[in-house]
Amino acid sequence: MNPSSTQAIPSPSALPVLGHSHHFIGKSPVAVAMEMTKLFDGIFNLKFFGMDIILITGQKYAHAACSEGSFEKSIHLGLQELRAIGGDGLFTAYDHEANWRKAHNILLPGFSKKAMSKYLPIMHENAKGLCDRLARHSGSFVKADDEMARYTLETVAACGFGYSFEAFADEKSDAYHYLEAMNYCLTEGLRRMKMPGFLKALPLPSLLRFKRNTQKMFRYADDIITKRMADQSRSEELDFLNLMLNTLDKDTGEKLDKENIRYQLLTFLVAGHETTSSVLAFAIYFLLRHPEVLVKARAEVDRVWSDGVPSGVSMKEVLSFRYLQQIFRECLRLWPTAPSIAVQSPKGAVLCDRLYIKPNQVCILSLPNLHRDKSVWGENSDAFDPENFSAENMKNIPENAYMPFGQGARTCIGQHFAMTEAIVLLAMMLKRFDFEGKEDYQLEVSDNLTIKPENLWVRFKPRF
Repeated sequence: MNPSSTQAIPSPSALPVLGHSHHFIGKSPVAVAMEMTKLFDGIFNLKFFGMDIILITGQKYAHAACSEGSFEKSIHLGLQELRAIGGDGLFTAYDHEANWRKAHNILLPGFSKKAMSKYLPIMHENAKGLCDRLARHSGSFVKADDEMARYTLETVAACGFGYSFEAFADEKSDAYHYLEAMNYCLTEGLRRMKMPGFLKALPLPSLLRFKRNTQKMFRYADDIITKRMADQSRSEELDFLNLMLNTLDKDTGEKLDKENIRYQLLTFLVAGHETTSSVLAFAIYFLLRHPEVLVKARAEVDRVWSDGVPSGVSMKEVLSFRYLQQIFRECLRLWPTAPSIAVQSPKGAVLCDRLYIKPNQVCILSLPNLHRDKSVWGENSDAFDPENFSAENMKNIPENAYMPFGQGARTCIGQHFAMTEAIVLLAMMLKRFDFEGKEDYQLEVSDNLTIKPENLWVRFKPRF
């Protein structure tokens, strides 16, 4: 099709030079996208300091972009800022960078059934560790997202690298200092995403602090790698770190270099724990808001674990928690914790036979909006309903209407790991505690490139 015969992609009125950047002052990208989605039919164009970015919020356009064949992953502005931490790791690598495919090949065995059976006891032990900590603080409200982060950070570090952050200690442990550095980098990365390029080049105090915290994260990663390289007694263990240190890529016959291993390790420690802790926090929020769902979820846990708090957990039991799976899938529908996917077509493309996408034009699939498309999910698409993911209803979900773990070749390699660790902890918390939230709480969604419920304070009261 001749581009001249296609229609222009609609756009709200823009200011000279600034474009639409003023809409983002004091607001998160997710919040702005959700507001503007109401004005357009599934696709619109935004301008930032002379640069166009297309936001796709409707399933028909998302499906066209994902199935057209000419699109590839784009590293959007937020991920470009995260490359300071993740480099050419799995999450932030460009498609053309060789280390993405190499690392993907090398790490795949780390997510096999054999590997998952090894991780389950660690997940169970860490779930017990966090629940013991929550029991010690049962008289007080605790910040839900912080507590969930303790578990997911400790779990990915233990399963992937044989490392402990001592995350369940009451004093300020390594977990506290690592999370402090990581959270600053994520917050500053989002802020820098909204800045014009010339400001980013200035030696601002925030930039210097960003660099200091980045170096702190590098030191954690390098320490983990150095200790493992010096400990030959663990060289045969099946975990992410040994795979990266010792495995040859089947295509190139090469190992990963040490710098890339650092980037991959930090990718797991950032993306691999932050997103899962966030969906756990959202699950707690929705269970508090929907007591009928909480009752049904607890009944499932009590049915599977009928003999009391378990001393271990099996994959058969994890797979038996079907309703918990529905809860997490619904949380990820309404609030996908990695809220966007960026794609571009190197040669250009035409969507739905009428809208022209220029070569290398960045298109962002805004997942919280895509996942609420009323043509797919109905008029009550904003409502929390785990029945959206019953076995029967899942058959009716159109292709590319739901993609919380990404899409295509760049689908998250750790999605089954994440779902398993989340189910293990939620089941354990439901078995051991009643949840109590603050009655006046109104959902606040924090957007630091990932999204989570902010200021969600919960008291975990022992059932037994």
